[in-house]
Amino acid sequence: MPDTGPAGAEKPLEQLDLTVTGMSCAGCAQSVARALQGVAGVAAADVNFAAGRAHLSFDPGMAPPAVLIEAVTKAGYQASLVDPKMEAAPQPAPAKADFPLVFALGAAVLYLADMVGMMAGGGFLTPVVQAVAATAVQIIAIRRFGRAAYSGAISGIGNMDLLVLLGTTAAYGMSLYNLGAAPAGHHPHLYFEASVVVTAFVLLGRFLEDLARRATRAAVEALMDLRPKTAIVRRDGRDREISVANVALGDVVIVRAGDAIPVDGTVEEGRSAVNAALVTGESLPVEVEPGSAVHGGAVNGDGLIVVRVTATGAETLLGRVIQRVSDAQASAPPVQRLADQVVRVFVPVVLAVTVVTLVVWLSLGAGWETAALNAVSVLVIACPCALGLATPVTIMVGVGRAARAGILFKDAASIETGAKIGRVVLDKTGTLTIGRPQVTAIHTSAEADEAAALALLAAVEQGSSHPLARAVADAAKARGIDVATADTVETVPGRGIKAVVSGRRLAAGNRAFMADLAVAADDGAGGTAVYLAEQAGAGLLARFDFKDAAKPGAQDLADRLKRLGIQASIQSGDAPGAVAEVAEALAIADHAGGLTPDAKADRVAAMKNRGQSVAMVGDGINDAPALAVADLGIAVHGGTDAAMETADVVLLGDDPGLVAETFDVARRVTRKLRQNLFWAFAYNALAIPLAAAGLLSPVVAGGAMALSSLSVVANALLLKR
Repeated sequence: MPDTGPAGAEKPLEQLDLTVTGMSCAGCAQSVARALQGVAGVAAADVNFAAGRAHLSFDPGMAPPAVLIEAVTKAGYQASLVDPKMEAAPQPAPAKADFPLVFALGAAVLYLADMVGMMAGGGFLTPVVQAVAATAVQIIAIRRFGRAAYSGAISGIGNMDLLVLLGTTAAYGMSLYNLGAAPAGHHPHLYFEASVVVTAFVLLGRFLEDLARRATRAAVEALMDLRPKTAIVRRDGRDREISVANVALGDVVIVRAGDAIPVDGTVEEGRSAVNAALVTGESLPVEVEPGSAVHGGAVNGDGLIVVRVTATGAETLLGRVIQRVSDAQASAPPVQRLADQVVRVFVPVVLAVTVVTLVVWLSLGAGWETAALNAVSVLVIACPCALGLATPVTIMVGVGRAARAGILFKDAASIETGAKIGRVVLDKTGTLTIGRPQVTAIHTSAEADEAAALALLAAVEQGSSHPLARAVADAAKARGIDVATADTVETVPGRGIKAVVSGRRLAAGNRAFMADLAVAADDGAGGTAVYLAEQAGAGLLARFDFKDAAKPGAQDLADRLKRLGIQASIQSGDAPGAVAEVAEALAIADHAGGLTPDAKADRVAAMKNRGQSVAMVGDGINDAPALAVADLGIAVHGGTDAAMETADVVLLGDDPGLVAETFDVARRVTRKLRQNLFWAFAYNALAIPLAAAGLLSPVVAGGAMALSSLSVVANALLLKR
């Protein structure tokens, strides 16, 4: 049990990632997981074979990292800590290519075996040379498969290495016995070629699988390559080039024309155009000037800029993107549980089938060699490698493909959920509209003129990051109005703001807020309206009308959702008239305005209660509750940290079409998952009976086993298109 605090509450668990090497199949991953879960203080351990990574929830007081690494080592594998300052787990080195040597020895054995068949009285030398070559291969097999096979056996979860080693050892041992027991002048029945060629095929297949799995990590590696390794830092009046790892918060970085920006920061000097297409998905360069935010990985245009550092390394936008992609690739979808359950009992079942095959053939009167060869074929053909690769490789490719499109899934479960979505609820401001509304009209009472009312509203709103507050600030700046400092500012979520300006107790917000304050207010001109009033109920001072244009891709999003068979709704805290205007333009029938954050969440919950799988798309802190309630929360880039943290999916680009692309990608990946799992199951379901029936030799079985794994990987790689 985890430690508890003084009040009996459970001690918070920490998260840790390990890089695990030496795994060869899903059975190995389960052996590692069981070893880690057996350590006191470990609450959960998820091990991803394809990613070579283990993710743990643990109590560091009971299970320090050194103990966790030791547990993996005792299980027969190697582990190392993933540095939390790094954007992604380091990738294991490529598998050692033993297969060329094994293939050469195998070719010699096959050639000599053929000579024995053709030669009459060929003597004893040729079989002995076969045995020597096969022995060399068997030593390689024991070295490559033995430790993991032993670890799997003692952990109670058999693995591919155990099956391969049993099969090749049986063929090798049977041949060696026949060679030693054969009378002088007789040619014994030898099956050295079976043990040699099976080993060669397995090693070749493993090498090719490793290359393919490394190709699936291309998305993360491409993202990591975006950030330069060095930065020009200005310290004590001098510019010098240092490693990015040594750049500190608050440093001043010089970014020359054409260089990639190494950190996140704020421009202090200079003007330029920054191309962030590879980081945020924005297709056009963005003009930056003093005060503009810039992100690491973006490419500076034709002007020199001086940037004050606000985030480095894993804390930058690019670092968080890389970590999110890496975490998602290493996660397992719910459908993986089925494969894990099968793998857990697979090896014991195969061993039982092997024994039954041997006994049945012997009982039918077949010779010992025939019965043993058929049993060996079952061992070789039944390796569950394709089953172990089917899901993780597909997830890795799918997550990487989505990341290239600017879609970041939190984990693999989010992909499966995205494929089931039947309704999507869209926030209006910042999602369907540009999110930069403009003040179009000011209607004042007799006590105030437009400039005075605008000055008061700008003072009340000056601390807010809401798009309407920015519009008010822009309008005041355009008119050259000096804005006073507000005191005692209080934000009322979903309603508005209270503040004291120059001794006056003011309130600014929507019509519902005015009703709370007993201030009479009309509905406005059909768009979005903000009302300014005295808190003491002295009446309305002014109404400000806003307009916000729809994003260019909003209509395409509505059309694509219809083609995907997904129903769309719009909900917003904006005025009902403004929401209705956008909904009508996009031909979306279901819409609601004037909603508080809780009302948004309640509306999403009601849709779920009607049996619908619901996705919520938003960008503001007022969307966070609805994002959390929805089956799938989608945050639009540029939104608040609360929205980004709550969401299951983050969209890096500003194109609304990415929302529809999210569902399309999720459906494609889920479809590929099902295909790969089907073929992995079907392969074993068909191949094992054929081998048991004597229709597959060990050599053919070894080749088929390698091809099955490669076919699953190749099918997953088709997602890259």
